[in-house]
Amino acid sequence: MRFLFLSHTNFGSTFVVGSHHLARELGARGHHVCHVSAAVDVRHLAYLARRSFYTRLAHIRPTVVAPNVVSYVPPALLPMTPRIVDRLEPRLRPHRTIVPPLHRTLRRAGFPSCDAVVIDHPVLASAAELFPEATVVYRPTDVYVDLRGDPHYAAVERRALRRAHLVVATSSVVAHHIEAYEEARQLPIRVCPNGVQFGHFSSPVPEAAELVGLDHPRLIYVGAIDARLDVAALDDLARARPGWSLVIVGAGPSDLSCLRRRPNVHVLGTVPYDRLPALLQHADLGLLPLSDHPGNDGRSPMKLYEYLAAGLPVVCRNTMGMADVRTPGVARYSSANEMVAVTERLLGTRPDRPSLQAVASTHDWGVASESLVAEVVDRRRRRVHA
Repeated sequence: MRFLFLSHTNFGSTFVVGSHHLARELGARGHHVCHVSAAVDVRHLAYLARRSFYTRLAHIRPTVVAPNVVSYVPPALLPMTPRIVDRLEPRLRPHRTIVPPLHRTLRRAGFPSCDAVVIDHPVLASAAELFPEATVVYRPTDVYVDLRGDPHYAAVERRALRRAHLVVATSSVVAHHIEAYEEARQLPIRVCPNGVQFGHFSSPVPEAAELVGLDHPRLIYVGAIDARLDVAALDDLARARPGWSLVIVGAGPSDLSCLRRRPNVHVLGTVPYDRLPALLQHADLGLLPLSDHPGNDGRSPMKLYEYLAAGLPVVCRNTMGMADVRTPGVARYSSANEMVAVTERLLGTRPDRPSLQAVASTHDWGVASESLVAEVVDRRRRRVHA
């Protein structure tokens, strides 16, 4: 089968997201995948000094990134923001601002036709019209209106739903959000949480150089350093337990100066995805200190199962999205005041690594990709017989 992904994050980005994993797994199973991500436009010239700008440019022509997987970051004449996309339609389909024309580029990349279009990024949804025979899957990964704080996302999401034959949401919170749209009333809605590249995180590797000499217990956070991270809770934890080593991995706009002043906190910045197992496997506990940001309610954090695959128990904030998770080795707290006690308790009753890894193995991205293929095949069969 041929799959077209319309995603928010390009291959080569600091963040490896669900569409990347699904694309790779589908390619490994013999399917052909083209992964199109958010367009490059004039706004990105402001980021000439950033590595992210050049990782986008590297795929401005279709580029093979894995067996049977092509990545493409299209150039666009206009910024494809939710507000502009909302104003363009229906007078002009937003994908028509891409140059050269998207359908021509896809044809040259070996995609004259397509069996399924998977939309992670509703801003790109109009491109699904290039393949009227394809099964269209809308795969919202967050409650975008809350995550981005942009009300125009509601309009572009409605248009994505009008084009969709199926919705695959990454959490029950996201699914309930989608169900509230009139356009979703007749659509089947499935919940398929984010998963883990199990072999990558579970296969033993030597200790990362950054950890050598750090005291145990080692508590690690890996992820975005933005408003969704509760920096104050991490600072309270470091202050309350100066004998614990806190390791912070990631990048983003949040100010970490309070943490950097703590002698037991080690801020590593961005670490390539390939090197994460060398950090996680030699830590003692994974942290998901989510803040009160409304975007956290719908999240299905990939780090949860990546921690477990590396053999780490997990302490996380008890958000609405995390209510779906009923997994041994995962302890929740409801306030920063509880975080220290919950963490101490879990360290004292730590489950063995094989049992945690066994749980993570059931959430491998290979399982998710097979489920996606089965859903597409079922939708195609139903459309033929309708």
